[in-house]
Amino acid sequence: MALSLFTVGQLIFLFWTMRITEASPDPAAKAAPAAAAAPAAAAPDTASDAAAAAALTAANAKAAAELTAANAKAAAAATARG
Repeated sequence: MALSLFTVGQLIFLFWTMRITEASPDPAAKAAPAAAAAPAAAAPDTASDAAAAAALTAANAKAAAELTAANAKAAAAATARG
């Protein structure tokens, strides 16, 4: 019962925010069609963007792995101390 009331509350909030958005449209939304009309030459190089994203993802994964290893080492040391 509580879950269904929560869901109803979410739907009410969703429609309420949609109504507010329709009443006062975002100025950036008006600029979107103009940006879509920009020439294809201005489009970014997707291959280099993908390579940069892959490098960033790899760096983040490496940092997360190092942090996890350090935390595991600290936990093992704390457990060994008693």
